[in-house]
Amino acid sequence: MTPRLALYSDQQALGNPVLDARLLRLIGKSSPRIAYFASSAETNRQYFETARAYYADRGVSLDFYVGPDSQNIGDLTATALQCDAVHLSGGNTYGFLRWLQQHGLLPELRKYVVQGGVLIGVSAGAILMSPNISTAALCGDAPDPLLTDHTSLGLTQFHFLPHFTPTSVPDSLWKPLKDANEPVYACADGGGIIVDAGTVELYGQVEILNGGA
Repeated sequence: MTPRLALYSDQQALGNPVLDARLLRLIGKSSPRIAYFASSAETNRQYFETARAYYADRGVSLDFYVGPDSQNIGDLTATALQCDAVHLSGGNTYGFLRWLQQHGLLPELRKYVVQGGVLIGVSAGAILMSPNISTAALCGDAPDPLLTDHTSLGLTQFHFLPHFTPTSVPDSLWKPLKDANEPVYACADGGGIIVDAGTVELYGQVEILNGGA
């Protein structure tokens, strides 16, 4: 089955009702349930609760929190992956990838998508859908010295760059992608991408950049 993905630059700062409506059609349930994977520990669940309110306004239930501070992550993940969609939060992409690697969750998330689950990524969560997290440095994430393998979910054939403005990325930071000559979908806040049935749909301000350009 081809992946069903929603990649947001920033889901809440600048809303996009057209993109949100398309996400609901992508999930295809009248009252969908979504699980939330946090990029880092959320002691007071602040970002989870913000996301829960956001989805509730759209008739969607955000039911499960899974993060590096969760107990019994394996059992909790198995339950979370019964949901209609999984939300990968924003945050530091390097740290997010490392904790997913540590708990063996990358293959679990890939399997979930292959079996028909919808994956939603916001900022860091969207970058994780790319072949690797090369664009994380371009949007200001601080590298994690303990992370040595930058391979991510590999669900798209392009890289995703959130929070993009034409002057936001110094030329020097483009070097890895220039050398690789791989396509980059650079997305301004308020925009996003839907991947469905092998097609890539662009919403809001999205520029398709060649890594060598």
